[in-house]
Amino acid sequence: MFCSACGAQVQETNRFCPACGRAMSQASPAAYAAQPGTGGAPIRRIHYGGFWIRFIASVVDGLIISIPLSFVVIMTVGVFGGAAAIHFHDLFHGDPERFLPRLFEFIPAFIGFFFLIVIISMAAHWLYYAMLESSSRQATVGKMIFNLRVTDMAGNRISFGRATGRYFGKVVNGFVPLAIGYIIAGFTEKKQALHDFIAATVVMYNE
Repeated sequence: MFCSACGAQVQETNRFCPACGRAMSQASPAAYAAQPGTGGAPIRRIHYGGFWIRFIASVVDGLIISIPLSFVVIMTVGVFGGAAAIHFHDLFHGDPERFLPRLFEFIPAFIGFFFLIVIISMAAHWLYYAMLESSSRQATVGKMIFNLRVTDMAGNRISFGRATGRYFGKVVNGFVPLAIGYIIAGFTEKKQALHDFIAATVVMYNE
């Protein structure tokens, strides 16, 4: 095993580290491993977040986003619905010959409303993930709960631009059948999903 304080190798029967004197009850055998090509010098072992823990974290994030987003959608629907009610009141109480022409005039507004809802939803999800994963916490609320963070391949904090690329990489996942782009996180060496490969990121535990 290795001392968690100085990294020195310690016999399992030793109660104290011979190098720094730290009590071995505070050592962590799994925290360090020997790095090839460094003469056996210990390095800290990285634990990556696998598929299931990331899936549960994403469910938590989805619930968190849905609450304020639902409020915005309800408010938008209310405004649009009020305008629609006034419009259709005029249709039913106006000139019958103008009914169909005015109804067709309303269709572009309905299509525009639908796309407005889609844009608001995408923007909310994008900003939530990109801003939090590029913040000092390096994680969304769901990831924070499970002690996870998003880093680049060297373990460093990612920029807002890379976090944005990582989020839209999930859009690419949507075109991959059977959610394979996400499922591969359970089998790749560093537990990377397709959007992690696209953005060159990993999800690891805070240790």
